[in-house]
Amino acid sequence: MTLILAAASTRYILMVTDRLLSTPRGPWDAEANKSIVIEATNGIITIAYTGVASVGKKQMDEWLVSKLIHGDLPRQPDGRPVTIASGSWPIRDIGMTISDLKWALNSIHLEQKPREHQDWTRAPFDLMIAGWQWNRRGVRPIIGALSKAPNVDTISQTFQPRHWHHESR
Repeated sequence: MTLILAAASTRYILMVTDRLLSTPRGPWDAEANKSIVIEATNGIITIAYTGVASVGKKQMDEWLVSKLIHGDLPRQPDGRPVTIASGSWPIRDIGMTISDLKWALNSIHLEQKPREHQDWTRAPFDLMIAGWQWNRRGVRPIIGALSKAPNVDTISQTFQPRHWHHESR
């Protein structure tokens, strides 16, 4: 099981996780990754996940990005997906990006074979989100999660209140 540590403030965003996908028998895919950085029109977020590592023939990181850009990632000459890319993909604002991720995860069963769907249902899944969102009034840190408990198919969403970083300690 992967441990994800996230911290956010007006000065920094920190997310730490291991990146190696593994099974009880050892490493599964040395090239896959559990973290993604996404630049949207009104902010930047980092996401990391723990749980099921693939959807069909795609690694979860590649599947998540393909849902956000509404298509497949460009490929390197050796066939692997690019690891750093920028372009004119339709990544919208942070709110819509998170909604798109939640919708895709709630619809994951449409792309899974019956056995994969049983594994998905049985296992927990968490996608942590940390980053900054900006508008004409300034920048604010955001932190939250999209989560699925074991033996259910529905993704829930939890986020810190909009102005949590202004609360006195």
